[in-house]
Amino acid sequence: MFNRLVIAFVVLTLLATCSNRKSPLKEGQTPEEQQILLTMDAWGEALSSGDIDGVMQYYSENFSGTEAKNKEEMRALLNEAKSYGMLMFVDINLETAKLEVACDTAVIVIYNDEGVVDMDFALAKEENDWRIIGIPSEIRSYEEYAEPYGDDCVDMGDHYRCWDIFIPTGLTENVPLVLDFHGWTENAAHQRSISGFEDVAKSEGFIVAWLHGLCKSWNAAVQCCGPASDNEIDDMAFVRKMIRQLVDKHDIDEQRIYVTGLSNGCAMAQRVANEASDLIAAAACMSLHLLTPDDPQYKPVSVMTIMGTKDDLYMANEDMPGAAENFERWKGKNDCKGVYEVTWISGESVAWTYKDCDGQTEVALVTINEGGHMLYEGEETTINTTQLAWDFMKRFSK
Repeated sequence: MFNRLVIAFVVLTLLATCSNRKSPLKEGQTPEEQQILLTMDAWGEALSSGDIDGVMQYYSENFSGTEAKNKEEMRALLNEAKSYGMLMFVDINLETAKLEVACDTAVIVIYNDEGVVDMDFALAKEENDWRIIGIPSEIRSYEEYAEPYGDDCVDMGDHYRCWDIFIPTGLTENVPLVLDFHGWTENAAHQRSISGFEDVAKSEGFIVAWLHGLCKSWNAAVQCCGPASDNEIDDMAFVRKMIRQLVDKHDIDEQRIYVTGLSNGCAMAQRVANEASDLIAAAACMSLHLLTPDDPQYKPVSVMTIMGTKDDLYMANEDMPGAAENFERWKGKNDCKGVYEVTWISGESVAWTYKDCDGQTEVALVTINEGGHMLYEGEETTINTTQLAWDFMKRFSK
């Protein structure tokens, strides 16, 4: 359901390009690229007319594949969006869109004003026209992962799964390991640049690895996130095999293996804590929740989630739990007793922690007042959330 709503919202956002925008065409573009951008631009013009029937006609003529079959759902969504005035406030800058064309397929990536990826779409050529077919997972293959990449890899049979790694100089023996999962549409290099775990690893002496998700996504649940979830990528098998190889190659303390990440990566970190609780000592991550069912073999793992109050995912909706619901779910999973304690305060930001939990574990929720979704210091908060996460995790071992 969440994936369908995301796709539908992306369609709305794409359609809602303002009518007074500049032409997205530039010198040097191929005829194919210009045709795709003009098609996108025309959808925006159709929507800006406010004529839902006209928009639906354009939708029927210019969408292909599964998306074009959901006409009634799209009509209802358009009418609801119009009634709330949503369409008035969306502005997509096609001038900065990144477009990749390969034979009869294409992927277009749309960025917001801050240069962050807002959405991506897959297109296919039908006769002399281009049609949206949905999201890039519908045309992407995994051939690009047929050879090793990054710093190290494991062979998963059909493709390689890889990671980048940082090993501080002068490490003592038997050191901790942190796995850091990037967010949706991002990559290991971006996560390394924003999460701050490399600096903490230098100062506190542990190994950190940034994993590469296939097509910039993790299969953290059916709700999040494609294409990994759409294609049912076995990310859990990858993580287990990766940990085994890292332990075999490096002097890692198997009792102190931790997971962290952002957004889709946070949901994946919690999935790993849930389904690989035999390996993980603690998890502490930013900006999403556990979305998979409870694993029947689960044994208590200490978990901290860090959420910003300005993040749309802070509160629950019909498709997602909120910060409080996720906090209580982990409390139940670890059979925590009593009430939570306030364990950290900074201004109006606060950490609540259940301390009396099975296996001497703890469950914590950190609420960052006015914090956004990119919840790292210097991004959408001034608080060093990375240090908070590490200070929590490092206290626990298997």
